[in-house]
Amino acid sequence: RGLGDVYKRQAKSTMKLFGLIGLLILWNCSCVDRHRSHALCEQSLIDSLEVRAQDSLFSNLPYSRSLLRNAMRQAQDSMSYYRLMGLYGKTFFISSDFYSILYYNRPVKEYDKRVAACPRWNDVLSDVYNIEGNVWMQLNQPDSAVAYYEKSYAYRLKGDKAHLLSDICMNLADAHLHLSLIHISEPTRPISI
Repeated sequence: RGLGDVYKRQAKSTMKLFGLIGLLILWNCSCVDRHRSHALCEQSLIDSLEVRAQDSLFSNLPYSRSLLRNAMRQAQDSMSYYRLMGLYGKTFFISSDFYSILYYNRPVKEYDKRVAACPRWNDVLSDVYNIEGNVWMQLNQPDSAVAYYEKSYAYRLKGDKAHLLSDICMNLADAHLHLSLIHISEPTRPISI
């Protein structure tokens, strides 16, 4: 055997090695894609649970809360978890358990201090402050409600759901109307000279 045969064997070995490396790279990429698609499937499931929970909010409150708790357990990232927690807190408005709303909104607002602002998160915070404004209206504290509605409005301006600004404006108008009625009904003191 000559020198040419040795080069041919080395070339074949080199080609086999490159083929094996290529297979390893393809296998690794398929694992990454499988993991990525698994995460997308998880997010789709969470989004589906959230939509079903919102749809059944008024018709079957315990079922809605159960769906949201299940979705929170499956949340892969903090933003999804706290977004769901804000919605979970909102469910207590239907049952008039106002202090539970404040309880569940507190961690959502605390998380805001650690997260980078983005339009989707601003919409979450707008919902949180709007529902808290509703709580203060129910507790007959329109001055506090105005402050929360104004925060809700500011966050909504930086969010993606600008079509909901009119709802916040109506809440603000209602709170201001209640404030003016309170001030009209307060006895005035005579002016002393």
